[in-house]
Amino acid sequence: MGFSLSFMPKENRFFFLLHQSTQNLQQTARRLQDLMENFDNVPEKVQEIKDLEDFGDDIIHDITRSLHRTFVTPIDREDIMALAGRLDDVIDAIDEAAQYTLAYKIEETTEFARHLATIIVSCADQLERATGLLSTRSSR
Repeated sequence: MGFSLSFMPKENRFFFLLHQSTQNLQQTARRLQDLMENFDNVPEKVQEIKDLEDFGDDIIHDITRSLHRTFVTPIDREDIMALAGRLDDVIDAIDEAAQYTLAYKIEETTEFARHLATIIVSCADQLERATGLLSTRSSR
């Protein structure tokens, strides 16, 4: 059994993790949309969003750890961290909005809130498609 040293990652973990992050964002956005459109079981729905936000934080930590262990990255390190950080910021903002429904004892949502949630889902869908293409491109 031989030992092989390579500076190039055998699998492109960064694109996989970024895609995983956008899939998590997509799920979080859909949970927000459900909360805004079906304003019942609010504490449970807010907790589901919080759980997804926590999972997103785990993905960011995985990306950071992978960056520290990898000599050559497929794109610039700073770009990977910037993208991961912005994706995390969006999930954090969704979580914060959901938490506000409890903190401010919101009793019903507005048409504008429901419309904004729909826009957020649409944007999350586009981001998921884009990072999915990155992941597909890197495996060729």
